[in-house]
Amino acid sequence: IIFSSGFANIFNLMTQLFRVKSTLITQSSLNRYSNDFRVRKFTKPVLIIHGSSDMIIPHSEAILLYKSVPENVEKKLVTIEGAGHNDMINYRDIYFSALEDFVNKYK
Repeated sequence: IIFSSGFANIFNLMTQLFRVKSTLITQSSLNRYSNDFRVRKFTKPVLIIHGSSDMIIPHSEAILLYKSVPENVEKKLVTIEGAGHNDMINYRDIYFSALEDFVNKYK
């Protein structure tokens, strides 16, 4: 399972990044859409690739997602220093190397 610049918690993004304020939106009401909640059930290896300078989905989301994967599941977090959200192509050697290594390991 591969997450590329993915979010961990949709509630965090809605309330902190997009500043949505509503009593109808709660953490528990959005759990089913949050990757940090969903990955707790994963049993397959997980690769998380994220740019350190992502201004759309903060790198802290990648760390939260990584920490949410169960300890007994193989997981790897690749942080691409200086990369933002939509410019992974500028770091293609690092990005595609991480993908290739992961896919080759588990194919």
